[in-house]
Parts: sequence; C-alpha cells; structure tokens
Amino acid sequence: MKQLVCRAVFLAACIFSFSSLAETHSADAAKSALVLDIIATDSGLAAVGERGHLLLMQDKQWQLEQSPVLATLTRVVQQGNWLWAVGHDGVIIRQTDSGWQLVRQDIEGEQPLMDILFINDSEAIAIGAYGEFLRSVDGGQSWNDELHDGLLYEEDREYLADLKLEASQEDYQYELSTMLPHLNRVLVIGDGQLLMVGELGLVALSADNGKTWQRIDAGYEGSFFAAIEIMVDGAQRLVIGGLRGNVFYSDDGGLTWNESDTDSTATVNGFVATKNNELMALASNGQVLISTDGGVSFARRTLQQGETAVAAALYNGTIYIAGDRGIRQLDW
Repeated sequence: MKQLVCRAVFLAACIFSFSSLAETHSADAAKSALVLDIIATDSGLAAVGERGHLLLMQDKQWQLEQSPVLATLTRVVQQGNWLWAVGHDGVIIRQTDSGWQLVRQDIEGEQPLMDILFINDSEAIAIGAYGEFLRSVDGGQSWNDELHDGLLYEEDREYLADLKLEASQEDYQYELSTMLPHLNRVLVIGDGQLLMVGELGLVALSADNGKTWQRIDAGYEGSFFAAIEIMVDGAQRLVIGGLRGNVFYSDDGGLTWNESDTDSTATVNGFVATKNNELMALASNGQVLISTDGGVSFARRTLQQGETAVAAALYNGTIYIAGDRGIRQLDW
C-alpha cells in the first residue's frame, strides 16, 4: 500500500485525534480541541473536528451538537438549509430536523474523506485519500465509488492502457486504485467547471460534473491542499496552495498557472477572503499569509507560536480561525 502523504490538516488529525481519551461534553472544551474546518452559515458559524465534534454558533454562543460518530471530521458544508460533514472512516453525515444522521461509513476501507461538494440539489461528490471518489445522484441519500484515470499522469495512463489489454478487469481496477493520488479539495468555478487539487501536484478540471477529468500541469509536483475562487478587477481568479508555502494563481480558468511570491515555507492548508478584499492563506508554523493583490504575492503575519491554522471564516466582520488550538477570533 502506498504511503499516505496527506495535507497538514489531515496529518494534524492523525496526530491529535487520539489526544483526548475522555469524552468532551462541553462546547468550550470542543472548541478548544482540534478543529479542522469552519464555515459561515445562514445563521452563524459551523465547525467540525476531532472525535466527531460538531459545533454551531448562533448569537455569539457556541453549542456542541450530538454527533452520530466519533471519527475525526475534516470538512463541513451547507447545502440548502442543512449542513453536511465528512471525515475519517469514510464518514458522511447530515443535519436533519431530528438531529445529525449517519449516511455512510466505511471503517475497513481506512480512506478518510477530505471534501464534499453539492453540484446541484441532486448530484454531489465526496473525495479523499487514495483517490477515493464518491458520487451521489439522489441528493446524498446513497453514494457510489468511481475511479478516474484522468487524474493520473500521462505515463501512468499509458501503462494502464497496456495493462488493460493483458490483465483482467479486476486486476486493472485494483492497479488503478493503488496509483490514484490523494484528493484534497474540489469546487465549482465560475464557468461551471469543477476544479480539484490533491497529492503529487494534482490540478484537474472537469466540464461534465466530474465524470471525466483533465489533468493540468501547474509546474509543481508537491501536494496541494487548498483552492479558492476570487474576483480581481471583475474577473475570475483561481488560487491554489500546498506544501512548503507553494501557491499558484490562474486567470484563465485553471488552464495555466503562475507561481505566487509567498516568502514562506509554511504549508498552506486553506484560504479565506477577508473583509478588506484581502486573501488570507491559513498556514502552519504559527503563520498566516496575507495578499492584497489577489494572490500574486503574500506577506507573512504571525499567529501564536507554533499554531497551525487550517481553516477560517468571515462572519459579521470578524475572522474566526480554526486549527490545532481550536477556534478563536483573530485579534488583528
């Protein structure tokens, strides 16, 4: 089995998910523990983290929701009026009128899910480690696995094409599954395409809701963990980031990429657009990176010593950051 080379946010989850041996019963304790994602919702904030923690904030008060799982949760999104979350053990959970409900779990598969995207009300995809790619066509009620050779390098696809002529379909599918990179982030971009980033320099575009993928060479072979679409002077710009402070931007829908000047070797885990039309990159080693020119260049700012920030959300003019020290308001 190939080595799990995963983003800092997932590595942090691996390291810290067993740090609390006792159940956490209070919102204060949960929001001080490892938190891996935070988003602004229609009514406040939502955050997820270790031990299945689900946190909601309304009227400046945090509430710890009852979770159907103890698995570390890595990503939360809003779809319509409800929230969905994914995480370790292949977990997919959703919010309902009667509380949170487990939709999917695959403990034996050992494939953490890192992101979930609803393309429309009925179609959704979830992605994760070892090329895990799930699709739902019934609004998230059921999920099916897909394998996509378009996510491989050209030489790998050529090898598999030759193998397909000689091996059984079962052997071909197995070999494909072992070669696929970890998938870390997926989003819909302005022209209706999908952009996905991941391990081994993966940058890929899809024009058919993820049924087929075109791999793009961004000029970097390390892992990408973060992606965002912003508007610069009325035009679409894509920005991606990953290991050792590597950030790239594209002004042509992801077909070509330019390297940003970050002046940092801290891993970039996520992005957030701030209230001052700035772009903030959440990073490791007690850093965040701030761009005032749409991601072309960044300046380093210091967080608490050694703090790893993995996500952030802007709500009512305040930036909330999440990471290995929980959730806190950014005080500058």
